[in-house]
Amino acid sequence: MLYDEQQDLKVEVIKLAIGATAYRGFSIKEVYKEVVCKLETYYQQSMKKEYLEAALLHIKAYMEMGYDYEDNQSLFDGILNILNMEREILFPKKHFPVREIKLSKEQIKRLILRWPASKKRMSINEVIDDIMGKVKQKEIGIYHYDSNPTPDKVGTSGDLYELVIGSNESYFRDIKRRKYFTFKE
Repeated sequence: MLYDEQQDLKVEVIKLAIGATAYRGFSIKEVYKEVVCKLETYYQQSMKKEYLEAALLHIKAYMEMGYDYEDNQSLFDGILNILNMEREILFPKKHFPVREIKLSKEQIKRLILRWPASKKRMSINEVIDDIMGKVKQKEIGIYHYDSNPTPDKVGTSGDLYELVIGSNESYFRDIKRRKYFTFKE
């Protein structure tokens, strides 16, 4: 999809909204599929292409969260075919790689790019252990990790990370860089 700031904002809103369904124990991946199916159904009933354009935004959000296009290829291809669009142009593989990482200390440490030492928050090793423990124990919830060593100072910013754990899946998000990672054990 061509770069469009408004479109990017819409995709971020979709990711936040659907990501929040993990709180209720839903599979984020399945929610995306159901929403795209429902949008296609609305299109079939009304013949309004706006439904398919909304489905494209959901497909992009799905892929940005690290899910694989091929898992829903027939559904997604059907929408692209109706719109007479090509997958390779809209969603080039190099821009939407599946970001599945092994649940290990080394892999998690690679995700956290900057974590200066501070007495006001956890050390990098404590963060890594916390993430690993929560994922292994399936502690359902949304957890945030801020690398800012001085959160009380206005104007300072660190890297913000989010860990989302649902009953069926979990992911780690680098908010600043808009990257998502899923875990394999």
